Amino acid sequence: MKKKTVAQVLAKRTKKRFAIHLDVLAIMPDLSEREVRKEIERLRRNGVMIVSDLKRGYWISNDEAEIRQWLRQYVARAKAYYVTAKPAMQAIGENSFTKLF
Repeated sequence: MKKKTVAQVLAKRTKKRFAIHLDVLAIMPDLSEREVRKEIERLRRNGVMIVSDLKRGYWISNDEAEIRQWLRQYVARAKAYYVTAKPAMQAIGENSFTKLF
């Protein structure tokens, strides 16, 4: 039997109440949790509105309020990473992330 892809599994998860946790999602396509996260990142970059929360897991949403809530959490994490990285950047004399990559 052919294993489903992450996109195929999530395609049936279009409501918050049908969300799926990462550990369960990884079993279906037989991937590591890291590989699933990378695939979700790729799908998001290609416009698939995959939202998530710690309690429920992942689902595809077309609900503006759910997308906004997820986006607030995602951007807050990005800001926290930046604030944490800033002292290290200053310690090595860097003032831009673009030079680091």
